[in-house]
Amino acid sequence: MRPNLLVILPHDLGKCTSVHGAPAHTPSLDSFSQTATTFTNALAVAPTCSPSRAALFTGLYPHQSGMIGLAHLGFRLHRTDRHLAERLRTSGYRTILSGIQHEAPNHEDLGYTNYIGHDPDKPFQSDFDPVQFDRANSAACASFLSSSSDTAGSPWFLSLGLFLPHRPFVGSDSSKHAAAIPAGLPPTEAVREDAALFYASVQEMDMNIGTVLSALDASGQGETTMVVIVTDHGIDFPRYKNTLSDGGLAVTLMIRMPGQREACESASLVSLVDVYPTILTALGLQSAEDVPANDARCIPEVWRSREAHSRTHAFSEINYHVAYQPERCVTTSRYRLCRRYHANSAILPNIGDSPSKDAVYRENQPIGLGMGREDVQAATALYDRWYDPLQNHNLFPLHALSAVASDMENALDNWMDTTKDPLCTGDVAAPDSATVAPVDLYSSHSADIIKQQELHT
Repeated sequence: MRPNLLVILPHDLGKCTSVHGAPAHTPSLDSFSQTATTFTNALAVAPTCSPSRAALFTGLYPHQSGMIGLAHLGFRLHRTDRHLAERLRTSGYRTILSGIQHEAPNHEDLGYTNYIGHDPDKPFQSDFDPVQFDRANSAACASFLSSSSDTAGSPWFLSLGLFLPHRPFVGSDSSKHAAAIPAGLPPTEAVREDAALFYASVQEMDMNIGTVLSALDASGQGETTMVVIVTDHGIDFPRYKNTLSDGGLAVTLMIRMPGQREACESASLVSLVDVYPTILTALGLQSAEDVPANDARCIPEVWRSREAHSRTHAFSEINYHVAYQPERCVTTSRYRLCRRYHANSAILPNIGDSPSKDAVYRENQPIGLGMGREDVQAATALYDRWYDPLQNHNLFPLHALSAVASDMENALDNWMDTTKDPLCTGDVAAPDSATVAPVDLYSSHSADIIKQQELHT
């Protein structure tokens, strides 16, 4: 029988775990890392939710799959046939979802045959409690794992989408004592309290992951189950989520193959678009029809094969979040080259509302990718990730003719051309079903407000 597959997908985690040296308390992930491969240089395809998740589950870039914005704002995945759940369902897997999915209005549209746990629509209701939601879903997954060990039959794919550590953060006044704040943010009391609640949310997330992993081990199915723990993009703070920086793109990715019992660590450049072909190949399901028309490839450290080659360039994009923000970038192990196809220094509605956002904006500090409020940056930027981890200093004006810049520009041009990126010929058009906020607003809830107004008129 083919291996089972467990995917655990926290929301907005970035690399803020103790596994990666962050000041977060994540003992469950620490323990898991001792029997898994941890990728320290894994990058999201997009620093925003639905586009990144769609790429993870289809092996397609957002402009290829159609998921160029947020699913709950009316953007739609065109290639639901390629979704991992549908691909596995048609291969004889039982496909079960618990918690968040952000790729379609209904989980059944993606190929999930069953939903377990809390009401999947709860996150969009006014009385939503993220703690109870995640705990109920984790408990449901644990119950499923216990019962599935007694059932002989088809293999299963279980996807747990944790809401946390997405905002609203959880915690109490007693937890507002963070010793550290995310790098690059002003050390104000408001930011410290915001960060403390974030770390409390990460700890809650880790506890739920521990519940599920313990149930898997207790069920005796760990030897026959591939486990993938991955997040969608960076944390929801200014200069992180929805920016083409390491803060927005660098993600947690840990993979345990069936029977793996040793800790491995890889600094190889990995794109989340690679997870899809890696899973299908590891499960023995990769076929010619599954191969994307792009550069997605099996991750060598997982699938040890002569055909698996480490990538030298990783590509990421932004199209829509709350407002239109067309940007592209290419990353190597050391450098990142970014292109901005708009004239704004920062698109404020695309930065999540928070005390930290207010503090950064009030102090006139960079709120996006090396962008000050009044500093309209050049259309192309080159950053040294080794010496400038926050991507503050644009090297392109001094190194535009260098071999590094030339190579990266050519790589980005070739990728955009090969994948038929609509930005090659003009703007990326939003579908008629989508709600898009003007770029000159402030709140990240602007599109939600506009959508509600449209529903009531």
